[in-house]
Amino acid sequence: MMMWQTGAGWWMWVPMVLVWVGILALILWTLRVQAGPRTPPADGDPREVLDRRLARGELDVAQYRSLREELERN
Repeated sequence: MMMWQTGAGWWMWVPMVLVWVGILALILWTLRVQAGPRTPPADGDPREVLDRRLARGELDVAQYRSLREELERN
């Protein structure tokens, strides 16, 4: 008579590994979302902050010039 393997074969481990990888990915994603965006602090000279905002595209050139003139007046 043939003896059949009664334990789980390697193919039973594949879904379990996928489940654990999915749980780990969900935990890491949740932690990353909870941490918020990684933005550098806005320390330094106001003109440098204004220059960085223009470089990032947060301001257009007209807004930049207007704010720059305001800074120079004060």
